[in-house]
Amino acid sequence: MNNSKAAYGYFALKVDMAKDYDRVNWKFLGDMLRIMGVSVTTNSLIMACVSTASFSINFFLKAFSINLNGSPQGLYQRLSMLMHQFELQGLYQGYKINRRAPAISHLKFADDLFFFGENTRVNIQNLKKLLKEDADMSGKLINYDNFSIHFSKGIPQWMRQTTILDLGVRQMTIEDKYLGIYPLKSDYRISSFDSLTDKITSKLPGWRIHFVNSVGRTILSKSTISAIPIYFMGFCLFPKGVTKEIKKVQRCFWWNHFIEERKLHFIIWSKMELRKEFGVLGFKNIELMNIALICKLVWRFLENEDVMWVQKLSAKYLHGVSFWLADKPDKCSATWSIMLEVRHILENRIFWQVNNGNKIHI
Repeated sequence: MNNSKAAYGYFALKVDMAKDYDRVNWKFLGDMLRIMGVSVTTNSLIMACVSTASFSINFFLKAFSINLNGSPQGLYQRLSMLMHQFELQGLYQGYKINRRAPAISHLKFADDLFFFGENTRVNIQNLKKLLKEDADMSGKLINYDNFSIHFSKGIPQWMRQTTILDLGVRQMTIEDKYLGIYPLKSDYRISSFDSLTDKITSKLPGWRIHFVNSVGRTILSKSTISAIPIYFMGFCLFPKGVTKEIKKVQRCFWWNHFIEERKLHFIIWSKMELRKEFGVLGFKNIELMNIALICKLVWRFLENEDVMWVQKLSAKYLHGVSFWLADKPDKCSATWSIMLEVRHILENRIFWQVNNGNKIHI
């Protein structure tokens, strides 16, 4: 989006709704469950739970799930329906990477929302109308003070200020988060992962009080310190400085001393990362785990051709060329860059297995 050359440019609006549970219109929730195909019996059970006692329930029905723990997913299903209607009627124009890519209007994960669209006053006014209509029906509280917006490059400052004033929001800063990541920070800088290392080190003081023996430190190191970065390793290839810092924290914790202290380690850490068959503890190798998860991302890209993110990456970078033959462009996203970086690892490990022939085009 940053490199867009569109006349009016595009915006990305991060929406932070107030918690729904205390404000939701229960009749609206019941109607949404019925629209989503929930049976009368199940609908009655859910409504009895949410309107009375404290609860935490998950129902998985066919191709969708309903999570009723504070922010019901069904409430935002209505918002997606409204957006689809606005797009069909030409009232809202989403963001398109290029002519071959499908337009994207919003991203939704539980109650975390991101809206994308053309930076025109008509688009902005229709977006406000959509949010107000959804809030009036569901009872959700819209707090524009917690919203933040980011613009594509090339948009004049006066046009940005007009949009900000029309929405009553603030401009997104480099410290803003979405789903635990910083959208405006580079994935190539070590400083971009400071929050990750801080999250790991913040847990150590409390652990040292309660778990002082080597067995407890081993279990915590394997189950928690090694697990915290996994979410980020699924879409970021960590710089060597980051993996070095995580290993340092893990190593110092296991040898039971603070990071600032110097202490003799009797076994080199690379040996501790070998499999248990070699007589060691089998700690996970952070670099290899990171590469394995990126390879998994590439596999999902190759297997799920109908998924939105796959279609967008294909439209932007492949242009009808096979992933295995595509050249790396001078400017590309960090995600595409790391996918190409691990391509050589997969090339000799992937082969065709003919089943029904549906995915084979000759």
